[in-house]
Order: sequence, then C-alpha cells, then structure tokens
Amino acid sequence: MASRLAGVHALAARCRKVGWKVTQPSSANGGYRVICADGHIELLHGSYSDRNAIRSVTKSLNEHGLAAAEEAAAAAHEQRRTARLAAGRKAADAKAEQLARQASMLNRAAGPYGEPEEIPLDWFLAEHPAMWMRPAVITPAIAAALLERNTDNRPLRRKTIDNYKRIIMSGHWHLTHQGIAMDTRGVLQDGQHRLHACVESEQNIVVPFFVGMPVENFKAIDEGRNRSAGDLFAKVGEIDVNLLQATVRLVAATREPYPRAFLSQKTTNETLYDSFKGDPEHLRAAVQWGRARAQQSKIVASALATSRYLLVEANGQDNDYVEAFSSGLLTGTKGDSRVLLDEDDPRLQLRKQLQLRRERGQRTAAIEQTGLILWAWNNVVSGRRARHVKWVDFQNDVPAITVCRSSGRSASAPPELLRGEFAARYS
Repeated sequence: MASRLAGVHALAARCRKVGWKVTQPSSANGGYRVICADGHIELLHGSYSDRNAIRSVTKSLNEHGLAAAEEAAAAAHEQRRTARLAAGRKAADAKAEQLARQASMLNRAAGPYGEPEEIPLDWFLAEHPAMWMRPAVITPAIAAALLERNTDNRPLRRKTIDNYKRIIMSGHWHLTHQGIAMDTRGVLQDGQHRLHACVESEQNIVVPFFVGMPVENFKAIDEGRNRSAGDLFAKVGEIDVNLLQATVRLVAATREPYPRAFLSQKTTNETLYDSFKGDPEHLRAAVQWGRARAQQSKIVASALATSRYLLVEANGQDNDYVEAFSSGLLTGTKGDSRVLLDEDDPRLQLRKQLQLRRERGQRTAAIEQTGLILWAWNNVVSGRRARHVKWVDFQNDVPAITVCRSSGRSASAPPELLRGEFAARYS
C-alpha cells in the first residue's frame, strides 16, 4: 500500500512539474485532482487497492499529453542548456581571440610587461635550472602535452575538473596571479585540474606559467584558504555575507530542475555575485528577515531567507497572507494571539516534523527545509489540512508556489486556514 501511495505522490509531482494544475481536495482520500492541458480532469486516489491502478492512471494521463509534455519540457531544458553552453563557448572564444590580438600588438614593445603569448612547447618541457615565469596562452594541445609530464602529483578530483570546465566554457575564466608550474625536472608540479579542463573544454586559457620550480615546493602548494562568494560580498560592503551567499545559492538551486545536483556542484563566486546583483534589495531584506527569526523558529536561517524571498517574489510585497502564514510557522500560534494552530494545520505538522528530526539527531538540509516551507504554504492557501508532512520526490523538484495575493486586481479570497488569523478584518 505504501508503495502505491508513493506512486500516486510521484505521479502528481510529474504533472505539477509540466505545469498542470494539481490540487488536493479534502474528499480525495489523500489523493489529487489533476487538470490536464486539454482540460481533462483525472483523479488520483490515495487508496488504490489494485496493483495495476497506477499503471492504468498513468496510461490515461499519457493519452492526455503527460508523456508528450515531459518530453517537450526535457527538450526545452536541453535546448536552454545547449544555448547557454554555446553562448559561453562564444564568449570564451572571443576572449581568447582578444587576448591573442593584444599579445601580438603589445608584446613587441612592452618588454617584461607584455600580454600573454603563445609559447613554443619546447620551453614548457625543458629542464630549467632556475625559476622563470611567462604569462602564457595555453592551448588544448599544449595542455595535453604538459599532462604527459604529470607523473608526480596528487590524485585527480573529477568535480574540480568539471568546475574549471564550467568556468572556462561560461566565459568566466580570468587571468590571475595563480599560475601553473613545472619543476626543475620538467615535471608538472601544479595545475593538473586546470589543464584537464582546458583539454576537455577545447578552449584556450591564459595563466602565469612558472618553470624551474624547486621539486620540494610540492608540499607547500595550496596551503591557503579558498576565497568564497562571501569574501566578494564583503569587499563591496555587504553584511552577513555567509548567510547572503548561502541564500543566493539556494534561490538559484530552486530554479533548477535538479536542486540537489546543482548544490553538489561548485558555483563560481562571480556567478553568485551576478545573481545577487539581479535583485539586491529584496535579497538583503530576506536575509535580514531570516537571520532575525532563525533562533525563534529553529529553522535554518538560509532556508527561512530563501523561502521568504520566493514567497514574496511570487505573491508580492506586503502580502497579508504571507505575513500570517509566516507568523504561524514561526510561533505555532494564530496571528498575534496565544491560540495554538490546529492539529492538522500544515505549519504545525512541519514544526513537529522538524522537531522530531532534531530529537533523533537527523539533519534536514537547507534546501529540503525550503521545500517543506513551500509545501506548507501551498497546503495552507489551498485549504488542504495535513495529518503529517508528506514531501515526495524532493531530489528532483521544488514545489511550484501557489499564488495567493491579498490586494490588487488579482487579489485572492482569504485562505480558509488563515481566516482565524484575520478575525478583525474578515469577520
């Protein structure tokens, strides 16, 4: 029975993901009401006894366009991904071409202050008796040849290579003081991950290249602390930078089809900063709101800030329903009163679930807490009461936010679960 119920939840999540309207009527025995793109209404019951019922309902939904809609969504996502990669490759090519033009024009007269240049492979591979540095354009062919001398290095990390590839192909590669090095024997000492990324991306990179480095230097490389996006935010005067960078990253993850996979990858500091600059005022406000209430609610501050930002973004500023929902979530009471939330209020169920996990020593990730808060919001505004928290297929999705505006031309009726928290206004 449990597996069939899980199948119902997963099927509803698939329908919601392609943009179909999915609701949970109180009479559906824990099931769902799905409105297909062609107007067909399909009821997904939570009490199927027939093992083949899920298969039959899935077939019906596919006949009304579910499989086709999923294929179209997957194709559109792949098209967007391909377009981003193509744009990044174009930007990287343009940058490499610009560097090459600058090198050819300036190196003749610049002396020791010349721009990066294409250097013959023999210079890299020679056994230099002492240190010599030149700013170099590293082509994929040169990178492959240098990697043949990678015989005395630490183990490769696949994630590090993939991270450098994303940086190169997105056009975010910069020439910094952090170079690649060969030792006095002509053996690669530092830079193997960057060289692998250069080969796999098929793009040129520019780096300061050191040859003739002492062999014993290897044990002293990479002893410093990596810079974070928080360092970049602090440099421009932002405060609470660690929470700010965590919130910006979580917001970005909720917009991806696979949030957990996105969070498992390294995101460049520049990318996070650019995302922040897209809406700095509201992100700052959400971070301040989350920080001030994290201790009271026992919810991770970044999850509070992220869910707050997303709810306000979807439903508008100064939304009374968002405020009432948030107040109950944080305090466990209705409005400013001392009346406890109803036992089947989704907010109370969420608070209990998080408390139970804490008591058991179970960690709930920030992205999962964000999803749970959005789940509670959707249930509250749709009038769906809950006996317990049900969050299914989380690794592949974050709930689309149900819009419920309290004012303006598109105002919604007061949610039934919040009416008691607006007694003075709606009685």
